[in-house]
Amino acid sequence: MDWQAAAQALVPAELAYAAFNARRTTDGDEAAVRCAPADAVPWVCDPARPRSSYYCRAVAREIAALENLELSPEAEQAAAWELWPDSVDASTSAFLQSRGYRPGYTLCYLAAAPAALAPQPATPQVQQLRPDQADLFLDLLQQHEGLQLSAEKRARKRHFYATDEFQVFLCQDSAGQPCAWATLHVSLDAGGVGFLGNSFTLPSHRRQGHHRALLQARLQRARELGLAWAFTDVAHGSPSHLGCEQAGLRTLTVNTIWQS
Repeated sequence: MDWQAAAQALVPAELAYAAFNARRTTDGDEAAVRCAPADAVPWVCDPARPRSSYYCRAVAREIAALENLELSPEAEQAAAWELWPDSVDASTSAFLQSRGYRPGYTLCYLAAAPAALAPQPATPQVQQLRPDQADLFLDLLQQHEGLQLSAEKRARKRHFYATDEFQVFLCQDSAGQPCAWATLHVSLDAGGVGFLGNSFTLPSHRRQGHHRALLQARLQRARELGLAWAFTDVAHGSPSHLGCEQAGLRTLTVNTIWQS
């Protein structure tokens, strides 16, 4: 795998996914959510959630003299800075500390070139939802993941789900009821990339291979779409991290999130 190319593709792919998540979940103006992946210091900003370390974040990678850059207002006011390992030095640390930022937590990103992965059967069987099945997925998020959706908000947000951009996959139990689900965000920039979103399995159905099957199904879909890269993020060293490595994804970087 071309690690340098993967690293270059990750930042715009991850920020595009974050901006999409902001628009589909924000209670504010969706059009106000902005993202600038090509800035010297890339950033994403949802004005409705100014203190969120995910939705209002700047990303520093391979920056030798951060203090000499002319930063955008969004980067200056970000709730968090995400630092790649090659950006962590005394100068960067001093710059962020002087502005009230402190190391908070780490995030591990994994990558794969889907075309290079050997197809694997998705067992248990996985179904991809159609756009007219979006309400099924919204019901699952509301019932099991705590998503709060009024009828009015559901009507406004339904078009974000089970689309070509935000694809939804689920497994069913022996009674035909959904028991596990996961998503794939597709961005056609940079030759096409996919970001594997969080997966969820009902507690009563865990350790039955659903997480693995959902990973394989999404990687297979990325191959079918001809995507150059597939990315995901996990807690480093977690069971999800191990499962992703077993599915063929490889650890690309472990970044530190500095919070104000």
